[in-house]
Amino acid sequence: MDPNPNPVPPTFGAPPGAGPGTPPSLGPSTDDERSTAALVHALTLLSFVIPGSGLLVPLIIYLTRKDAPGSFVTLHAKESLNFQITAYLALAISASASVLLIGIPFLCATMLAQLILPILAAIKAKDGGWYTYPLTLRLVK
Repeated sequence: MDPNPNPVPPTFGAPPGAGPGTPPSLGPSTDDERSTAALVHALTLLSFVIPGSGLLVPLIIYLTRKDAPGSFVTLHAKESLNFQITAYLALAISASASVLLIGIPFLCATMLAQLILPILAAIKAKDGGWYTYPLTLRLVK
C-alpha cells in the first residue's frame, strides 16, 4: 500500500515563471513603468509605417534606461529590442530567399509575427507581467 494516497505528479522542465526568458526578479512596478513598458512594445508597430522605427524605439528607450539594469522598463525594452533584431534578420533572410519563392511564406510569417506579438507583449506589460517573444535571439544581454 502506498503511504502517500495523493502523490504529486512529476513535473518536467523549469517551474512556472522560471523559463529562460523570465527575468530573475520582476518586482512591483508603478503604473508609469507599466505604461512605458507597454509603449516600448506597441510603438514597434510603427515599423509598418516608418521602416526601421521598430528597431529604434526599443533601442532608444533601452539606452536611456540601461543605468537601471533590473528595472521593469529596461527589461521590457531589452526583450523588445532582441525580438526586433531577430525579426529584421528574419526579414532580410526571407526577402533574399524570396527570389527562389521559398522565402515568401517565411516573409509573411515574420511580418505577421511582427504585427501580433508586440500587441500581446504590450498587453502583458500593461498588466505588470512579463512576455517572452518566441524564437528570439538573445543578442542584447
